[in-house]
Amino acid sequence: KIKGTFFILTELDKREAHRKAKNSLNEEYKDSGQYPTNEDQVVEQKIWEIAYSLRDPEDSRKRLVNDRDITVFKKGLTTQTVLFLIKKYNTFLAEEYPETADDGEFSGLVDQALGK
Repeated sequence: KIKGTFFILTELDKREAHRKAKNSLNEEYKDSGQYPTNEDQVVEQKIWEIAYSLRDPEDSRKRLVNDRDITVFKKGLTTQTVLFLIKKYNTFLAEEYPETADDGEFSGLVDQALGK
């Protein structure tokens, strides 16, 4: 069992994750004479996004999954695990970075920020 925490995926990180996902798929398919499907591309992008957003719980500056470990990380994933992690990341975003809040929610966020 791996323990990690999520960290927001910046647009720069997201573009880098997508670039690495594309390179990874190109490498995987280069000798097959085939091309990755759109589904393959989306799944690979999501795996790299997860890898970029998962952080060491003791030091959020450190990624939990480094580029050199991505193959091992992918081998340990199932479809259900990927979907679970995507859902958890989306929940993290909604809780930590709400786009909009009604008056009651906003008041609660202010109280939370002030430690009330």
